[in-house]
Amino acid sequence: MCLRRDGDAIRFDAVEMAVKARRQEPDPGSRSGLRDVPVAAGGVEADWADRITRHYDEYAQESPSLERVQELAKAVAVAKWLEQRGVALDQALLADMLRTDRVSTPDQLPALSVEWDRHDIKIIPEPRGLAVETAATVVNLFGGRPPVPISPETPAPLKLQ
Repeated sequence: MCLRRDGDAIRFDAVEMAVKARRQEPDPGSRSGLRDVPVAAGGVEADWADRITRHYDEYAQESPSLERVQELAKAVAVAKWLEQRGVALDQALLADMLRTDRVSTPDQLPALSVEWDRHDIKIIPEPRGLAVETAATVVNLFGGRPPVPISPETPAPLKLQ
């Protein structure tokens, strides 16, 4: 993301978002009772995060939550830009603005979907020559249950059933 001043306005060039894959593990020492753990490259989680990153704008068109995250990234960039330039801000005014203009965020995780695609080719000797057997397997895994509340009190990672 590139932020630049243009007269009285601040302009953003392309905003590129990235999704990181993490697992959550119990951690009694953390405020939420959980901690993030990086996942191995090439695994399902990493592949999913890479796909979301590559198609973030397309997903954001379908999911307002992702679009809001992109807008929040811009707000953070503006705040850093102002701080780097030593701009004095009225903290009380900002606090009032933040208290009155809230955006609701998702507090439930309804489901997760993963697709796995595999193609196999086998050559089989036959009395009159060779035969080729092909098999295509597509597995669509859709896991979920009634929406699960996400809160700091959640004691353990959520598991698909």
